[in-house]
Amino acid sequence: MNNNRGFTLVELLAVIVIIAVLSIVAISTYRGINESAKKKTLDAKITQINSAAEKWARENNITHMTSISVNALVVEGYISADEVNPDGLAMIKNPVTGENMICNTVEITFSNGVIKTKYNSNIQDCSLAKQSLVDNNINITVVSLDNENRNVNLTGSSSMAKWGNHDVEIIVNSSQYDPKATSISYDFEGNTVTKEKSSLQKYTGNTFVRKEDVSKYYNVFYIEGSILLNTKVIVTYTIPGEGTKSRGYTIRIDQEEATATVKSNSEWLTSNSPVTIMIDDGKGSGPSKFYITKSTNFNEVGRIEKNTNYKGTTVNALDVGKYYVWTEDKAGNRSATYKMILEINNVDTTTPECEVLFEGTPGDNGWYKETDVTPYGRNTVPAGPSGMNIGVNMNINDPVYTGFAAYNTYSKGPGTVRTNNTPKNGTPYYCHVKTLAGKYANATKTLYLDKTPPTISVTVDNPTVHERSKTGHITIRDTLSGLNESTTVRYGLATTASGTPGTWHNVNITTTAQNNDAVTEDFTTSDLVTGTYYLIVDTSGFTDYAGNHADSGDGIIFVYGPFKFDNTAPVCDGNNGKTNWT
Repeated sequence: MNNNRGFTLVELLAVIVIIAVLSIVAISTYRGINESAKKKTLDAKITQINSAAEKWARENNITHMTSISVNALVVEGYISADEVNPDGLAMIKNPVTGENMICNTVEITFSNGVIKTKYNSNIQDCSLAKQSLVDNNINITVVSLDNENRNVNLTGSSSMAKWGNHDVEIIVNSSQYDPKATSISYDFEGNTVTKEKSSLQKYTGNTFVRKEDVSKYYNVFYIEGSILLNTKVIVTYTIPGEGTKSRGYTIRIDQEEATATVKSNSEWLTSNSPVTIMIDDGKGSGPSKFYITKSTNFNEVGRIEKNTNYKGTTVNALDVGKYYVWTEDKAGNRSATYKMILEINNVDTTTPECEVLFEGTPGDNGWYKETDVTPYGRNTVPAGPSGMNIGVNMNINDPVYTGFAAYNTYSKGPGTVRTNNTPKNGTPYYCHVKTLAGKYANATKTLYLDKTPPTISVTVDNPTVHERSKTGHITIRDTLSGLNESTTVRYGLATTASGTPGTWHNVNITTTAQNNDAVTEDFTTSDLVTGTYYLIVDTSGFTDYAGNHADSGDGIIFVYGPFKFDNTAPVCDGNNGKTNWT
């Protein structure tokens, strides 16, 4: 057998095919990974561009829909280019397509205080991009006068002036181009003004030039203010043999007063009302401040001044009352009069209090007696502006409100009528009071109600048997308020049910009996004339601790009996020799 034979042709072809398949798979996988990486790089660049546009809009107080080229963001330093070309547009390369993204634009919108940006690869504006090119050899100074004719320098970023609210002047200087240029022109909203150097002077200062003197200088241009101006001026040097050198610069004038609106909580509050003041300046310079006064006099002592923005600023120190709101924008326009009247009427700082009342038949010693009792909750502090709800029940953890007190008044809120006795230690009731602004208070009071009169019972030993003497027991009982030791019960024996005892005896009602709710009087009768007697108990001077009278049903006289007594000795006499006992 030959163990050293080589590969057959078929085997070699099979190996080649396997290698080819693996190569195709590897190349395809590599391409997929590479494309994914390029897409992620593009997404990162777009995110960076959108963030730069948002920062540009925020720093330049852009409050209306607009667009800006990617190149403008590069020129103004908000984003770095991949490649810089001094003679043309810079390069920001799309890693997926290889195209230059520099002419693409970013759409900027503004809604409810939020700036939103969206990179748009389908809209290109190379003219806008080229217009945004800044020739740093051209220096631009923007000046104005304020209301007191003082100089104000409005020079802002490399491409945009600060907001002003008066006429402005542009002062142009270039150490490199001034000696060579024959003229300087500026293009303003489609109008081009050109000044020839040969017949004019150069202004070397940096302050506002009188309007009538602007025509003397080739490097000063006057722009008359309007209610609202936000436009780009193109300054161009004409240099023989070199063509033109330009720089664009945005001028912004705002002479319109901002308006004011308020956002507040419409619910009742228990402390000074937090109010958010919103200042709207339309497409102008944007809100800067607002002022709050308590009268129409702007200069009053105690005026509140707050810096603000489009999202508004909250003021927390406003009591109930009328206020006047004045506005000021970033251009310095302060409203000539108040822009809004603000009335705060939803603050109630009243601390409520209440008490529990019981309406029924008042008894003695804090007890009510005989009739039903209606519990009430009553506010003891006059209601504040929001008013307050009043109520009463037997549960402190479950407030109920059945009455309402309007501003500066008192009111009562009734509870469920009490128709049955309370326990001996009474029943607590709780009043609840709550202002509509949310402040709550409660108080408690215990109801003692005893509608049941005390009871009197009499027991006599052998009541129906004739005896010389009898022993009895008078028991007086009251299980609720107790026996009133300051009252009296008397008793005695009479020969008729409607008679009057010859002798009255008093039952001793002690404090101990009051606390223990019962007293028993033991009595013994003897040496009475033989006959029938009735026990008379008089409760006319007696009550329980609530003041309830004991009542027999026929009145205040209780009658027990009859009881039979025999105190006559037997008599023995003769009868024909016989003895008879009588």
